[in-house]
Parts: sequence; structure tokens; C-alpha cells
Amino acid sequence: MRESDFLSIVSHELRTPITVIVGLAATLAQRRDHLSEAQVDECLEQIRHQGERLGVLVADLLDLSQLEAGRFRVRLSAVELRRAAALAIADAPPPSSSSVEVEVPDDLWVVADPARLEQVLINLLTNAYRYGGSVVRLEAHDRFDHVLVTVTDDGDGVPAELAKSLFEKHSRGDNADSHRGIGLGLAIVRGLVEAFGGQVWYEPATPRGARFNLTLRPAAQALREQTLADETATRSFR
Repeated sequence: MRESDFLSIVSHELRTPITVIVGLAATLAQRRDHLSEAQVDECLEQIRHQGERLGVLVADLLDLSQLEAGRFRVRLSAVELRRAAALAIADAPPPSSSSVEVEVPDDLWVVADPARLEQVLINLLTNAYRYGGSVVRLEAHDRFDHVLVTVTDDGDGVPAELAKSLFEKHSRGDNADSHRGIGLGLAIVRGLVEAFGGQVWYEPATPRGARFNLTLRPAAQALREQTLADETATRSFR
């Protein structure tokens, strides 16, 4: 996709919630006395929803621009993965049509930016809610030299032609039902995970569905590596 096409898509995505918000606000200003309480509540709910949608898109655009310009910084520390998963699910609970199964060991610590790790998990969870089936699984496994985190759904999966460029900012399906947003969220996920020192990729789930995998550095290993580096630097100085 050309840059001009991408900008056209983004401008459309921005224009839609703005148009809805302005239209509903005008309706409330001009006709509130003629609307029922239920109609007023519905207008206000739609304004709230479209405002949140607009805020997410703008935040994604800012994050992506900083990542590409090399100005984006993360504050790495030891993060308890089970707590990060619980906070992500609390901020992005499943809709009534879905459920989340969590299998994350206690006392499993990884190297990440706490707030940004939650952002990564929220992005993957909301994608699974939106495009997956009725069951979403969030799992983590300690592989000694890395921690593997997976978010799996039992939906239709990602079309093969889209999977190859899924984490590119220009990734987009042929229609509104077949693509995952406008390709910003997953591009940001990749940038953040790589900033943590990990990797992220997609693969089809078995027997059906989508599985997003990411690796993170174990906090204990990072601490050992830092201690060894400090000891080496001390010996060199002497």
C-alpha cells in the first residue's frame, strides 16, 4: 500500500468518529427538548464511544510516529506477568459473547515497561475479542532463556494474504470485516515488544483460530547478565 493510500485510510478513520460526534452534539443542542430520556442517553453513549475510538486512534498514531522516528523510549523493569495480565483483562474485559481463560504461572517475572506491556496485552486481547470466537486464551510458559506468551482465539484466523504483513503499519484487508483495524495496533505491538528485547509473530491455531506469540526476557536472566557485565567492567577498570 502506498503512503498516500495509508494517509487516506487514516483520514477516513479520523473523520468518521468526528462526524458522528458533531452530528449527535448538534442533535442534542437543537432537539433535546423533543427527545426522550432514552434517546438522549443513546446519543450520549454514542458520543462517548466515538470519543474513545478517536482517542485510541490518535494515541496509536502518536506512538507509531515516535517509534518510527526513533524517539520512543520505554522504561524497562522487572514486571510480574500474572499481575500485568490481570490488569490488562480488568482494563479490557471480554464482551458477553466471549470468555478469557488465563494460564500464567505465579511469580513469573519478565523485563518490560509495565504500562506498555499492559498496552501490548490489551491490544492482543481486544483483537481476539473482535475477530475471534467465543473463547480466548492468554498463556505464558517459562522456557528458561525466554518467556513465551500466547494469546489464542478460536475464530476464523487471519487470511493467508494478510498474515505476511500483519505487523506492518500499512497492513489492511480488502474490506472492513476482514482486516484488523488499519494496521496501527499490531505495528505498535511489534515495536514495543522489540523495545523490550523480545519478538512477536502470528501463526494459525490448531484446529482453528489465531495465535499471537511473543517472547520476553526473564527478569532473573536479565539480572544475571547485568551482574556479569558489571563484574566484567569492574575487573577491566582495575
